[in-house]
Formats: sequence, structure tokens, C-alpha cells
Amino acid sequence: MNLNPEYLEKYKSNVIIVEGKKDISSLTALGFEKVHSLNKTLVSLRERIEQISLQISKNEKISILTDLDKKGNQIYSKIKPIFQELGFTLDS
Repeated sequence: MNLNPEYLEKYKSNVIIVEGKKDISSLTALGFEKVHSLNKTLVSLRERIEQISLQISKNEKISILTDLDKKGNQIYSKIKPIFQELGFTLDS
């Protein structure tokens, strides 16, 4: 990950989707404000995405930052089409 402040600045207006609470802490420490976690007990991924979608505007770009492991790739593959189906623009 490029931690150059100029590089990060261009993504700070994006809505950032992460897997867990620690990811939120790390990104807010870097100055990101619109960070949402997929991790919520007793809620399916689809339900969680729908909850998040109610909190954001359709004109905001979304960046999905999942871990680069097998589980993270599976989550990314599942949630990307749901956000697209709901009419959001993704910034990969």
C-alpha cells in the first residue's frame, strides 16, 4: 500500500468498505472518515451492504478494501456485484 499522503488524499472522499473493526481504526488514523465495516453479527453480507447503502449517497465512489487472502478475495467477489446492482460506482 502506498502511504504517500498525496496518493492517499485522492481516496479520502471515497466511501471505504472494510472487513472489520481494526481496519476502521487503521484507516481513521490515516484521516479517512467514511469507513464502513462489513462485520456485523447476525447480518448477512447482503443485508449489511443494504444497511451501508442507506447511509451513503449514490454519487459517492466506493472503494472495497478486503484482505489479500482467500477469504478477502471471496468477500470482494461477493460484495462488488451487490454494490453495482444497487447503482454505486466502485473505485478499484
